[in-house]
Amino acid sequence: MRAPSFVLAVALMGSQLVGCRAPAPAPRANSNQKTQQIQRHALPSLIPAPGILFLIELKPAELMSNRALRKQWDLLLRSDRLEAFQKVSGLDLNKIQSLWIAGYPLGTLVLFDAISCGAQVEQAFLARASSLSERPSSLPGARLLTGIVNNEPQALFHLPKDFIALAYADITLAKIVQAYAEGRLHAKTALDTRFLSPLAPLYSEAKLRAFLVGPFEQATDVVAQGFASGLAAFIPNQNNLTLQLVARGVWPDDADPAINTWFQQLLNTREARALGFGFPIDAASVHCSAENQDGNNAANIDLRRCQTELGYDSAALAEAIYRVTQGSSEQLLANDPRAWQSQILGSEPAPP
Repeated sequence: MRAPSFVLAVALMGSQLVGCRAPAPAPRANSNQKTQQIQRHALPSLIPAPGILFLIELKPAELMSNRALRKQWDLLLRSDRLEAFQKVSGLDLNKIQSLWIAGYPLGTLVLFDAISCGAQVEQAFLARASSLSERPSSLPGARLLTGIVNNEPQALFHLPKDFIALAYADITLAKIVQAYAEGRLHAKTALDTRFLSPLAPLYSEAKLRAFLVGPFEQATDVVAQGFASGLAAFIPNQNNLTLQLVARGVWPDDADPAINTWFQQLLNTREARALGFGFPIDAASVHCSAENQDGNNAANIDLRRCQTELGYDSAALAEAIYRVTQGSSEQLLANDPRAWQSQILGSEPAPP
């Protein structure tokens, strides 16, 4: 079952995505230029559906402009991390409004708007890559670059003033994005599929959303075996961080107690504890109900939808994730959970 690994990937991915230098101000547009604004692509309309394992949406500019959140997550958003990321990627998260990360069996796809620092990201890719090749595009100014970066095949498709697609390990992903953008491909995209489309409109105001697609490989219990798709939405709220969880699955009506037990066990996994997710402010329970049959359920499968809400101390969560990203989680994982919880949350350990 890959749920704990997915939680770990989301938290670590988010913690590493931290800014770079802002580009020079663009020249003031004249009246003719203003009337010829580019029609930009909606990034979800470019994300392939076949084989997708997870999908993460980030709103970096909104996250970076939240002063309270920046202060709480200062350990992860230190200037040295920002500068290192800037030097390597060319990406300015202070300017990026929308960023999507999609995981597939053979590779990862990253998409983001390239209005502010597309040229910098392309130059950073050219500086890191060897064995470069270029493929033309029917779109004005666009091109597909492929090369080897850190002994891994990578590809970059850049449509200036619109978006950039980066493919890691599986460069076919960038070629598919190019085909969507050029209008040569009209297949359903990830959020249009019958398992993810009902989740797509939920918590759209969240600064970070993560979608997970089932089934879980090698699942051994009825809850994991029945999982179809899920959504995690992170919403800052003053000093706390609210996590909304929604899951859809093929579960019997009497499975609610088993689902609640499974969820509590998930919170107690080593990965969840290492990241601080195992210690919500208040105890949470999962509530389930049958889904209405509609056009999204083309296979006429009886699905149940389960949902819960968790609250976390934002600064404590940041500290836990920081310790993991610093490679010091081994000692924490080995500690007794009660002592470990007190270390993360700054409270006295509960008696045995």
